[in-house]
Amino acid sequence: RQVGSASESEHANLNQQAYDLFQQAYESLNLSKGELGEQYKSLVSKRDSKSRKQLQQVKSQYVTTYLMLGRVLFEQAKTVESDHALYEQKLSEAAKAFDEVATKYRNFSAGLYATLLEGECYQLMGDDNRALSYFKELLQNPDQKSPVVRRLKTTALARAIEAWLHLDPQTGPDRSIQTAEEWIKTKRGNEDRSPAWLDFRFSLAKAHLAKSKIAQKDKDSERALKAARDIAKELSRRRSDVQKKAQTFLVAMGRESVAPVESTSVDDVQSFPQARDAAKTALDAMKLSNTTVSILSAQLKQVKKAARRAEMESRMEQQR
Repeated sequence: RQVGSASESEHANLNQQAYDLFQQAYESLNLSKGELGEQYKSLVSKRDSKSRKQLQQVKSQYVTTYLMLGRVLFEQAKTVESDHALYEQKLSEAAKAFDEVATKYRNFSAGLYATLLEGECYQLMGDDNRALSYFKELLQNPDQKSPVVRRLKTTALARAIEAWLHLDPQTGPDRSIQTAEEWIKTKRGNEDRSPAWLDFRFSLAKAHLAKSKIAQKDKDSERALKAARDIAKELSRRRSDVQKKAQTFLVAMGRESVAPVESTSVDDVQSFPQARDAAKTALDAMKLSNTTVSILSAQLKQVKKAARRAEMESRMEQQR
């Protein structure tokens, strides 16, 4: 049987496997969060240098685990998109988890990341106005130097452009293009090669295309169309997560014909995209399970009781 002939049942089975892996990861992380909280309480009143160092390590692990709980729910939602009610339930649960992290750790990178992901949750649920409030909060962050903050702001701008285009097809394109051009002027080093920047550039291409459709003058429409095409061409030649989307974008514009990214056979790519996407989702689930194991491993080093160690080792084995 050819690889390209995956059935709907296989697609559903891969999504179910991914869903189950995410559920196992969530349960393990939730237990770890509670245990780390107890460790924190036992260390917070101690003043010796060893305890203070352990306290910082536990706090870091706690915040990471807290954020990962939301990530697991966020990724788990993608496995049930066909079930609208469950999809929105998981996204709502993820948004709540991200909100808790953002509220408690707003001035830390984890809190900023949680703010971005909370906005993405509401955007996926169709609430662009609410999503924009989170993206704008990040864009208004005064830090222009931190690579982490700049990466988050770049992604927030990409998502904001999507929201502006959807909410107001008339003024959204100009607002998106103007804001994007201002951000491009602040570019530092080679950050334009990062996945976040490439994603942002793809959103900008969409804004130019939208502009071409509403421009009053033909020359303005052609100029916007050329800008959209030039960006998409550049992205279509660079191997990245947006490469295939850029190629599809060019084909949809009706001016380019480009080969699919992941196969030398057009027929193969057209016949197994759903299976490939589901497999990627399953792979993402396994990656998160590996992250869970890493968190538990770090936590295990500080556990002395044999029974507790055995319990944690058992949970780690379930994630493998």
